[in-house]
Amino acid sequence: MKKTITSLLFLAITICASAQANGDYQSIGNVSLNTISNWQVYSGNSKAWEAASIAPDKAIFENGNTITILPNHNWLKLSSKKPFTLKEGVTLINKGGINNFFDRNSLVINGTYIHNTGMRDTLQKVFFGIDTTTGLGSKSTIIIRGSKNYTSTSSWIGWCLEGRTFNELFFDTDDPATIASGGVSTGKFLVNGKFSVSNWDIYLKTPELIICTGEMVINAPGSIRVNNLTIEKNGKLTINAGAKLSTSADGTLTINGVLNNKSTEPISGDGEIIIKN
Repeated sequence: MKKTITSLLFLAITICASAQANGDYQSIGNVSLNTISNWQVYSGNSKAWEAASIAPDKAIFENGNTITILPNHNWLKLSSKKPFTLKEGVTLINKGGINNFFDRNSLVINGTYIHNTGMRDTLQKVFFGIDTTTGLGSKSTIIIRGSKNYTSTSSWIGWCLEGRTFNELFFDTDDPATIASGGVSTGKFLVNGKFSVSNWDIYLKTPELIICTGEMVINAPGSIRVNNLTIEKNGKLTINAGAKLSTSADGTLTINGVLNNKSTEPISGDGEIIIKN
């Protein structure tokens, strides 16, 4: 039996390029987060981009500020061993490329990181620098975007996720006409906030994905096939109209929390579905 899990989460996160905030950073070439070179800062006084006088790691960011690495610019690893911490309320957007793996434990994400580049296999180079246990803060958000140019080795996507506890994790795309794909091969990962998928085909081959206190949302189009998925007592699984969810052979879908199925598509597959009170 063919198993297809279609999960599309419509993720509405708007970052308006025309409404810059005082103190926003953007690249004008290859950049590192702890050097001044090739950075500009938006001035609320002049309403224009000006050459940065300090590097992002020493800047005082306000809630809502963004750091953007633009297309065709490379995000370079830190030039020192001191890690860079993305402050809660600040968004880092990577639209560029990454040549080398980041150093271990060089990034701490307490804000929002948006991986918005179609360049091949850059995601794992970033996650190599995010410590498995301490690199993601309790208020952090990770958004992984795909496009028609996006390619990534499935096992690498799995490596980025496994063994981690996420607050919010979104698979999104800037190209609704294209469905990107990726697999999560081994290990276990947990989501305490919202986990959603938009316009991606993802086969979660993990031994177990656990939604602890948040919500897993599936919208059409897109797909997720799971081996073992557990929605805990305080968690929620929402399947919206046109979406599909399926289990793989010998897999188990366990609902301890809330199942909200708005789709006419059946939950299918060769696995077992357990719904508990």
